Amino acid sequence: MYIFVVTGYKRSAPAESLDEVKTQAIDDFKLIAAYEKLKADQQKYLDKAAAEGIEGLARSFERPPLDPKTGAGGESGLPVVRLAQLMESASR
Repeated sequence: MYIFVVTGYKRSAPAESLDEVKTQAIDDFKLIAAYEKLKADQQKYLDKAAAEGIEGLARSFERPPLDPKTGAGGESGLPVVRLAQLMESASR
């Protein structure tokens, strides 16, 4: 036989104050802002991918080195993983 004692229970309800949801609200706001920026820059990314390929687009996300003397601290661009090779036929 098992006996459980519930010591803290609160019915599901809207938050009583902003402090209860502040962290989640900030994270949600940042995600929405980032999405809106990506949406606004969509054509720029499409044009860059068309002109330079996916690798060129990925390199554009590289972070510059943090230390100008040593070059340490930078991060490479987004990884590009080829899952398939597309072949284009000359005769259509």
